[in-house]
Amino acid sequence: MNYSALEKKDEFLLNVKVAREERANETKKIKSIILLQSVIRTWLARRRYRKLILQEFEQVINDVHHLKLAVNIFHLIRKLFSVWNNEIDRNRLCSLCRYITKSLEEENISYNYIGVFLIKEHSVLWIAQLKEILKKCNFYLKSIFTDTYSNAAEPQNTMIILLHTMVSLTSINTWRIFNSNENLRILKPGLNQLCHNTVGFLMSQNFYYTLKEILCKGFMPVIGTNKITLTNTCLMAVMILTCRPLLYSDFTNHIMLKFTEIIFTVPALIYHVHNLSPQFFASFEEEQLLNQIVLFLKNCEISTHTDNYPTLFINSANVSESNKLLCFTANFIELGKIYLEQMKKKNQILDFMNALSFLLTKCQKCVINHRSSNLTQWHPILGWFSQDGYDVNLHESLPLIKRQLSLLWSKVFLSAILEESLQLFLHNTSIAESSGSTKINNNKNNFGKKALNLLVDAANVNVRWKNKNTLINAETKLLSNEITYKIMIACRLYHTMINTFIQLRLDILTGLCYQSDILSLFWKYFLSQNGGLKYFYRYVSSVDKSNELFVDVNFQILLLFGECMVHYITNHIVEDAFYCLHKLNSIEIKQAFRIKFLNEEGLEEAGIDQAGIFKEFMVDLLKKLFDPSLNLFRKTSNGHVYPSSMTNMSEMNHLDLIEFCGKMLAKAIYEGIVLDVRLASFFLSQILGQTQSSLYSYLDDLPSLDEELFRSLMYVKRYEGNVSDLCLTFSTTEDYFGTVVTRELVPGGKVTNVTEYNKIIYVHLMAYDRMHTQIKRQTIAFAKGFHNIFSKDSLNLFSVPELQLLISGEDEPLNFDQLRLHTQYYGGFHDSHKVIVWLWDILKNDFTEEERGLFLKFVTSSSKPPVLGFAFLNPPFSIRCVEVSEDEDLGDSVGSVIRGFFTIRKKGPEHRLPTSSTCFNLLKLPNYSRKNILKDKLRYAITANSGFELS
Repeated sequence: MNYSALEKKDEFLLNVKVAREERANETKKIKSIILLQSVIRTWLARRRYRKLILQEFEQVINDVHHLKLAVNIFHLIRKLFSVWNNEIDRNRLCSLCRYITKSLEEENISYNYIGVFLIKEHSVLWIAQLKEILKKCNFYLKSIFTDTYSNAAEPQNTMIILLHTMVSLTSINTWRIFNSNENLRILKPGLNQLCHNTVGFLMSQNFYYTLKEILCKGFMPVIGTNKITLTNTCLMAVMILTCRPLLYSDFTNHIMLKFTEIIFTVPALIYHVHNLSPQFFASFEEEQLLNQIVLFLKNCEISTHTDNYPTLFINSANVSESNKLLCFTANFIELGKIYLEQMKKKNQILDFMNALSFLLTKCQKCVINHRSSNLTQWHPILGWFSQDGYDVNLHESLPLIKRQLSLLWSKVFLSAILEESLQLFLHNTSIAESSGSTKINNNKNNFGKKALNLLVDAANVNVRWKNKNTLINAETKLLSNEITYKIMIACRLYHTMINTFIQLRLDILTGLCYQSDILSLFWKYFLSQNGGLKYFYRYVSSVDKSNELFVDVNFQILLLFGECMVHYITNHIVEDAFYCLHKLNSIEIKQAFRIKFLNEEGLEEAGIDQAGIFKEFMVDLLKKLFDPSLNLFRKTSNGHVYPSSMTNMSEMNHLDLIEFCGKMLAKAIYEGIVLDVRLASFFLSQILGQTQSSLYSYLDDLPSLDEELFRSLMYVKRYEGNVSDLCLTFSTTEDYFGTVVTRELVPGGKVTNVTEYNKIIYVHLMAYDRMHTQIKRQTIAFAKGFHNIFSKDSLNLFSVPELQLLISGEDEPLNFDQLRLHTQYYGGFHDSHKVIVWLWDILKNDFTEEERGLFLKFVTSSSKPPVLGFAFLNPPFSIRCVEVSEDEDLGDSVGSVIRGFFTIRKKGPEHRLPTSSTCFNLLKLPNYSRKNILKDKLRYAITANSGFELS
């Protein structure tokens, strides 16, 4: 009984518990249902509310021809923002902005959106609403290039509307309400201050970064064309918005810091603005922008607080900051070019040069002297770079940046910065000599000493940014401190630039030597009747070389003059060769030549040409001819060479020069000289005449020239949508040194749209134009010169890879094991001699691939092996032991052979350097006592590049 009662009790309690849990669950379920119903009803209510608001918004806002009361629009916008969804309401913001900008043109205050601000109870809320509108515009502009759109034209239309709204709402100049009501004009200062505050609010929203993103993405070219994405209207609006913070803040240091660091570092900014929206510069008073940047750089230089510095000046060794600094410098140079005439009239060139020198000094911090290592990478302008290479985003704009930098050594800049100052100096000197000849005759050294004293005085100025009011008037003094100082600062500027832009060094020196009369003016400067190269020499002899003054601006004139003269003397190989050889006919060109080189002093080098000097001459000549800096040829992305389509821009006889290139290349092949030149495969196909075949396709060969264009054309060819959306026509545009030229692919191509029916024709015409039409004259000229030696019939025996093999040999590492196998020894050397063992070990294990190529060029005049390998080197490579100086070397003797064989040395071979006779492929090697001496001497010999002057 007891057990039965207990069981019933447990069962009862269990049932009670279950029932209680069921009631609790039921209660929870009811609460959840009520909550869910509440959420759903709230969502549905908000949805209905949003729908009603959007219906009202669509009815009111889309009717821009019949404006509603501004107060009603104000309340409608408040309702809209209460249900705003950033993901789906972008188009509604565009409609709203379109309506607001339209209302700003209304003179009636009741319908003008600005009129709401004049209602006292709404003014505070209106300001908040205005900021919210601008904030949303800024938000959508950030993602303008990444969002998805229904058609290709929508991003541009959206950007134009948003930018137009921001321009209109941040300046009272577009508000028409002031035209009809004279009483409102007293409110202009207050409304103007409101605009200033609004722009300040935008700056707090990282507004400059948004504009920079638009500029960087907008300057990218449209697929298949050379046009940039950003239209003229958008670019003008962006630039107006970038400068409003500057103008409103009166160029305060804080805003200038942001402008220079964020906006002015956009690659090729001033280039695009000057070409697409030149009217932008009219928004400033004369050269106000340039002057303010110069003043800002001056303050940065003299400031001791790094807080006043942009980070690109502080961390210029950092890769991203140094690339910004490079873009900043390029934009600054182009801006100086725009205002060059104004600077000359107002005598502001000196300030500009000082500012530019400051920038170059900062750029130079990231340039290093040593070559590649684990800590360096290659930069296409600065050379070996001390951090992580260069920003890949800079690649597209790199040609434009180089073009901007090249303005500094153009004829116009050289004339304004240096040439006119030298001419004025010499003019004043001649006046002084003629007016004071009696006095000077009584004391011949007086003038030169005075010139030197003034030169020293000008260089020892404590403040680097010299106040022009403290300078002596040039018209009243024999030698003006201002002119002298200006000349020296200009020389320092160019000398710093030569040592900073390592990869543009030859371009800079060529511009200095050939774009102006600077060299002749320097000669007159140094060698005038009373002028003073001898006084420089005396001063250099007496000055303490450790003194900082020794490397100061005093001697920048001499340093720059020396750099230019070395370049001028040694840079005539192309001119001399063309003058002597270009008129030779097909029979004469095949005969043997004898070459004489001139050294840096203009004297003939020692040595007799027995084909070795000729081989060196051919290698150096063709290297110069195919160098892109000569503008006869260009390089593809993989380093292969093809003719430039703009050769006529740099040389009057450009087609004769290209024909000469073809003739000299054929001569090199005829003589069996292997070159370090690789021609583009499509160009070789045209030389061989393979493009005449019906099976040849320019489109298939296009990747060897322009892989990016090929991908763009393939994109057009395989475009899944309607190709008409891409807005392409049967025309192409090119930038010829700042001038945009449009060419038609077919007659009437500018107005012939690319459609689904003709896109295949368009793709093939673009490839044909890029590979054939643009370089047709250059290719014909090159082939004409090439066929002077090799007839078309003989060339038909070769394919493109086989012809390339004849030109440049195999593209493989040098096989020194094969070279050792075919080496002959003289003077007591043999393959097991310890000096020889050291030599091969050094070449194989210690030298880099570049140094191995230099060694091969040192002994054979070519850094490439023969086409079929070292077994076919003629004459064979040989090494001879030498014990005496070069002029006493009479070859092998019994004593020298015995001493060399038994490793017996005469005293002092360590001071000798290895030499060579390239005519006989002979290395003359002293019998060194230690391996490290051999390695150091050999490395010095192959890198000195001293011709016959070395030993």
